[in-house]
Amino acid sequence: MLSEVKKCAKRWFILLFFATVIALGLKVIAYALPNDLVRENVKQSAMLMARDGYFRQSIPGTTGADIDNFSLSFWLSESVFEGKYSFIEKVMLSPSYLYGVPKYYEVLNATNKVPSDDINIYGRYWQGAVFFLKVLHIWFNLDEIRMINLALQTLLLVGVLLCIYKKLNVFYALAYLVAVIFCQPLTLAYSIPYSPLYYLVLLYSLLVLNLDKRYVNNNLFFMFGCGVCFVDFLTYPLVGLCFPLFLAINLYGENFKKDVLKIIKYSVAWSVGYLGFWFNKFLLATIFTDENILKDGMSSMWHRLTGYQTLGGDFSFLFALERNLVEYIREVNVYIVLAYVVVFLLCFLGAKRKFKLSYMMMINLIIGLYPFVWCLLARNHSVEHPGSVYRIFTISIIAIGGMLGAGVVSSKNDVR
Repeated sequence: MLSEVKKCAKRWFILLFFATVIALGLKVIAYALPNDLVRENVKQSAMLMARDGYFRQSIPGTTGADIDNFSLSFWLSESVFEGKYSFIEKVMLSPSYLYGVPKYYEVLNATNKVPSDDINIYGRYWQGAVFFLKVLHIWFNLDEIRMINLALQTLLLVGVLLCIYKKLNVFYALAYLVAVIFCQPLTLAYSIPYSPLYYLVLLYSLLVLNLDKRYVNNNLFFMFGCGVCFVDFLTYPLVGLCFPLFLAINLYGENFKKDVLKIIKYSVAWSVGYLGFWFNKFLLATIFTDENILKDGMSSMWHRLTGYQTLGGDFSFLFALERNLVEYIREVNVYIVLAYVVVFLLCFLGAKRKFKLSYMMMINLIIGLYPFVWCLLARNHSVEHPGSVYRIFTISIIAIGGMLGAGVVSSKNDVR
């Protein structure tokens, strides 16, 4: 047992090393690209954000459909920063100017090379999405990038749904689709800070569905955790674990005991990759700069995980749960639920299928409880950012759909 743990730790250390090399390589490229290549399009994007405001709604009047231009302003400011920092400090610290004006005007000032003595440092994050954002701004502005997002994400989603239909059944595909709908896919496309994780969720899903069974293992989920940590701005990271986990378990289920062990192993692997990549960032930034990012990062992580005094209250698990569920319930569109029920029944009755209790229903229920665990462990973060965090409850949606899909039998094309 001990030897297996040592072998696993060694493999993960090697994987973490290579993940770090790739991440640093992308960040180096991002900061090495001349700012003049992106300056004009970044200016246009700043003006587009000023037009929209911090949180324009992708669907007017819909709570939870907010486009997060506030966080995007940090990324764009970092992408054109030209302050008196060494190249390695820029890569490690992700600095940007502060001007005391609305964030989108700070981006505009930064692109116009307006100096400031006030500098913000975000060394806790790799800000991996800045690489893709800067490359895209060579040719496109914000509105054009949003259209590209919408097209690519739609194509990827269609690909995932077709694979689920082929590898599992139409009921699993329907569950995945409804879960994505409750994530507000239009908002995911338009809100750049939400997009990187959504891309990973879709790509991870395709990998799980198409890789040989032997490669769907702890190591794969370890890398999934590293990838989420690299590009995500702490939005709804748990979805990056649970959507591919849901597919892996339902696709390669064996029996209750083995599947529960798989859930535990894959979850632990993902968590070690995710948290290990965080710690790795803190450590490297501390070693190669004069900033103690390790102390800052660990302090920030502690506050994210605990219920400390802020916003006028001490955060408990129930308060975190209530705040996110209230946000989520506002998004529950009765017509979507009704449409799901109607389509499910049409598929079920049209093919003359039967419904039978299966152990896999309990397995899916376990996965569906993950959002509640997140609100317990990361209750402060859950309370402060419900506008993005509430999306983790789509895990419960896909799990319920999976429970129904697992109970449908009598089709020769179904896996179970």
